[in-house]
Amino acid sequence: MSGFQAVSDLSFRKIPHQPGVFLEYVDQSPEVLSFYRHPATLPALIEAANEIRRKEFPRQEMAEILQTQNGVFGSSSAVARAIEDLAKPDSVAVLTGQQVGLFTGPILTVYKALTALRLCAELRRQGFNSVPIFWMASDDHDLAEITRLVVPAQGLEVRVLDARELLFGTTELPPRPVGDIRLPENIRQVIAAYGASIPGDRNHEVEAQLASACQPGSTFAEAFGRLMAQLFRDRGLILFDPRNSGAKKLAAPVMRNALLEAQGLRTRLLKRSQALRDAGLEPQVAVLPRSTLVFLEDEGERRLLVTGEGDFLLKDTSKHFALEKLLDLVENEPLRFSPNVLLRPVVQDHLFPTAAYIGGPAEVSYFAQVEPLYRVYNRPMPVVWPRAGFTVLDADTCSTLERYGLHLEDCLQGESHVIRRILQAQPARFEIVIDELRRAVDRGIEELKPSLMAADASLGPAADTARRKLLHRVASLRTKFVNFEMRHNRVLHDEVLQLLNSCCPDGNLQERELGAYYLLSRHGPSLLDILYELVDLEAFAHRTVCIQDISA
Repeated sequence: MSGFQAVSDLSFRKIPHQPGVFLEYVDQSPEVLSFYRHPATLPALIEAANEIRRKEFPRQEMAEILQTQNGVFGSSSAVARAIEDLAKPDSVAVLTGQQVGLFTGPILTVYKALTALRLCAELRRQGFNSVPIFWMASDDHDLAEITRLVVPAQGLEVRVLDARELLFGTTELPPRPVGDIRLPENIRQVIAAYGASIPGDRNHEVEAQLASACQPGSTFAEAFGRLMAQLFRDRGLILFDPRNSGAKKLAAPVMRNALLEAQGLRTRLLKRSQALRDAGLEPQVAVLPRSTLVFLEDEGERRLLVTGEGDFLLKDTSKHFALEKLLDLVENEPLRFSPNVLLRPVVQDHLFPTAAYIGGPAEVSYFAQVEPLYRVYNRPMPVVWPRAGFTVLDADTCSTLERYGLHLEDCLQGESHVIRRILQAQPARFEIVIDELRRAVDRGIEELKPSLMAADASLGPAADTARRKLLHRVASLRTKFVNFEMRHNRVLHDEVLQLLNSCCPDGNLQERELGAYYLLSRHGPSLLDILYELVDLEAFAHRTVCIQDISA
């Protein structure tokens, strides 16, 4: 059993590469909030839930689809009860979603689900019939991304395991919906390799869990759904795979309109992109001149439809389709159509009574572009809620951070920065002498300056120039010393590398690299309970959590 011993919060503004729209949104900038319908506040959530529960949705039809799907995933009776609640005419939903990553992908997938569960619980506390739904992005065709695994190596490095190559070889595969791709026999070797990378005595347990869900012949969607059902077994998280003929049929009106109004919708989106740029913000999703919002599957490949001279083309092919033909296919073969990233929220909220959507920084940002589509489709835009984010560290790593006075913010700035901070915190004799020399130069020039100026006023600025040059030389000596220590102090170098691999493997936030099963094996199954309790719905920041083993 594990428990947390310390929690610290890091502002998103101190994390590199965060979208500008997202940063302004969590800060509730009035200018950015004008691109959304609601701010991410509990009063706004209650307002959205009151509005949505009075509207008509295919609740019963979707409940029947969900009962079948979640039965296949092996979901619990808690999920069955949640689906029954969804079928009731006053239900509201809290949605989130992610690609169907191998072994559930990076642990941010789990953090999305935990945030949705907490927000759903808050709505229930306020008296709403609220259910949590996880949208499995099985239509996506980025196989390389969903098969990327980051695993610890035996030494001080982490390595990226290219499971796509291990599973399917080096041949380039066509763009196919990943949810339908079946796992080959050698998924067993990938599971064994991943399990072997996990230290401690829980790796065999992890391998058994993965093997039970990721069986040869299973699709990526089935494997993902089974693992998520295991992880959230008693929490009532409803899983939804949009690659379902019944759901596609229900969503067909949205796809039909997206084809009929392709030019008009694109114009609205281009106008919104320009409005964001005028506000000094960069749109998250590029809207290309001939693009539509619709993907079509043709001969097993999923490609974007683009507008041509009076008809439509499949992107990067020479295949043409008349509008009438596409509309006929939408009616009779809806499974072949899927929305792009900007239309997907509208499809989602056509099927479900969504009060809130839980998203990461990129998703929160592109909802600013989606808002005009909600008006076109006459759908209320949900509250867009930033997901919780965590860096989970063991007691030894936390002790190292504390000993050197370091924080996650320092680790995100890389190895050189961390080593400099450590050397500054524990100065050697050389550092002390360098500091004394800097003060002596500064003091000596300051004492000499009045005599120089008394002799010749022009010597005052000359003295200032001499001081700057001398101090620059002293700073150069310090930098050369630090660089030498970085190259030759192997013990320090190894300790820093271990620290960085724990805090930000491969140079990124831990949540974007390490998988749920790796962290659960390190910290025990109670980790999800701990993190659920640490989801702060009203303080949007990245949390560092120090875990201690309290099993003894």
